[in-house]
Amino acid sequence: CIAKLEVRNMKNVEYTGKNDLYVECAFGSRWIARTSVIEEAGKDAEWNLQNDENFTFSVALGEVKDISLSLTVSDENNFRGDTLIGSIEFPIGSIKDAIPGTQVPFHLSVKDKKGKEVGRASCYCALLTADPTVEQQSNSKENDKDRKEASKDSKDSTKEEEEDEEPSEPFKEGT
Repeated sequence: CIAKLEVRNMKNVEYTGKNDLYVECAFGSRWIARTSVIEEAGKDAEWNLQNDENFTFSVALGEVKDISLSLTVSDENNFRGDTLIGSIEFPIGSIKDAIPGTQVPFHLSVKDKKGKEVGRASCYCALLTADPTVEQQSNSKENDKDRKEASKDSKDSTKEEEEDEEPSEPFKEGT
């Protein structure tokens, strides 16, 4: 998931006023999401997206190393089309080694269509498990296995102790 996005020092493309910034995020055509617009943001904006399901996407862990995210930063306009400020595409393969839930920062240079830097972006991604109980179940299974092995070892040990003992005389009534 994308937990947080920040853009800094974005080129001002407004004729009057300040940039009304938003970011579109995508990986290929499989997933696309758009942040809210921050009115009169100017050059800097930040979005906390950690609890926003629109910024959570599914991908097999084996595919993560081959995925690139793209960010497109734009200025919203009410009376004419929105203005593209710049974009960046970057691989997120390093996230596969992160502890699930830990935010991995990607600090990037945003470039316009001509390749000129027009600002900076930081994208904080986190690897989430499909089912939060999977890790707990896995740990539970390991604990069950350990308990069974310990129980088996205990039974084997008791059996050996019984074999080592001298047979006791049978109980005789009246003694």
